[in-house]
Amino acid sequence: MESNHFLTYSLLLIVLLSSSCAARNVLFSGERLFAGDSLVLGNYVLTMQGDCNLVFYAPAAIWSSGTFNRGYNCYATLLNNGYFVVYDGAGTPLWWAGRNTGTGYYILILLENRNIVLYGPARWVSGTYVRGVGGHSFIGNTTTTGIPEKGKKP
Repeated sequence: MESNHFLTYSLLLIVLLSSSCAARNVLFSGERLFAGDSLVLGNYVLTMQGDCNLVFYAPAAIWSSGTFNRGYNCYATLLNNGYFVVYDGAGTPLWWAGRNTGTGYYILILLENRNIVLYGPARWVSGTYVRGVGGHSFIGNTTTTGIPEKGKKP
């Protein structure tokens, strides 16, 4: 009977820890940060606010995407082409970082040195990766940031 409780609690813990971006410092290609979602590492927090602004706190606000009140139902996502983008609910890009370096696996990491870094694509992947355990080796890319000109999209 105790064994069944342990298994039940273990599975519950796995589900809670693997939920969307909860208490972790990485974002993988295809994942999103919706209003209230954050990447966290100690006192460093990158959060998608309900006002459409993506803000980095350490612990005070030290950076933002500058997208405050520029839309509704906004979210930030890491695309598989190397862009990290804040979209409004209609799918219009409001801000982006990165550059198109081809389709691949990318990762955005909140680092201990108070930096946020976008890595990718992988030079080689064994195909044995299990989400939430270990990681890959990534080659960094040069990033550019900006607010798109009218009619341009990342």
